[in-house]
Amino acid sequence: MSIGFRLELVNKKHCLPDKELLVLSDKGTGGLMEHIDDRGYTYFQFHKEFNIPIVIKINLEQFSSDLGHFLNENGFLQLPIEENKKIQEILQNETNAKILKISEATPTVANAINAIQEGDAYGLESVIPKEGYKVYRYKGVGLLIYSLSSKEWELGCLGDFGEGTDKLPYATILNRFLSWALAPMGIVGFWGVPVDEGVVVMKQRNSKGEVIFFDVFKDRVFTIDGVKNIKSSFRIMRLDRILKGRNIRMNNAELLGFLSVHCSYFDYSGLSIPVRQMIQCISTKVFGWIHPMENFKPRTDLSL
Repeated sequence: MSIGFRLELVNKKHCLPDKELLVLSDKGTGGLMEHIDDRGYTYFQFHKEFNIPIVIKINLEQFSSDLGHFLNENGFLQLPIEENKKIQEILQNETNAKILKISEATPTVANAINAIQEGDAYGLESVIPKEGYKVYRYKGVGLLIYSLSSKEWELGCLGDFGEGTDKLPYATILNRFLSWALAPMGIVGFWGVPVDEGVVVMKQRNSKGEVIFFDVFKDRVFTIDGVKNIKSSFRIMRLDRILKGRNIRMNNAELLGFLSVHCSYFDYSGLSIPVRQMIQCISTKVFGWIHPMENFKPRTDLSL
């Protein structure tokens, strides 16, 4: 049985997360897409050229044109309407398929997005476990309902989602979704940017929400600049403000710890065991180097 989610919050105290009631709607036993109305919706598929069954469904009329452009920049290809049926078949037949429906938040959901929480002191993001599903919130931006056992997830967000020059909140939400959805396929993400020699992994805010996704099984990385294979010369770079004039090789344990801290997978209980295993695999087959920050030029050769 496929279960879909509906962002329908019922709360007499305006949706404080510890008192909210999120109502799940059962979409029936006839298949994920059987009862979903496609009229007015547009589909975007993540790296369609590699047949990755990760799809975003959105009514673009609810948002500005910036959102479609933002999705394209982050590896999602807008699909022609004649491919809707094909996408539905893929989502039904692929075990690891995920579809994220993005909708403008109702007033009740908007209240939950903007509500003040005790946990706000620890950051704008939170994950709250519920019975059978989880609630992810980026304060002031969006609320995402998801379950790894379900193929259909839903994001309720404010109407200006994707607008403005500061894309950090939107990129963060999108890449959290991808980090959860891609993990079962052997793909793990890290905050960072691509460069000629490989990737530079960094803090979330320094990457502006950008994530590099490593496909552990197929030895390739997905970046906003495209896809590249992990060859013998591929490097994972860590920037250092103090280091001058030379690079320092990290050992496997140092690289493992560094990648674990900068992983984009986010959960209230920390990194899952499969994610930890993928990070360990990467740390044993890819070289990690510490590089002077003063010499760093984004998306250029890092050699001195």
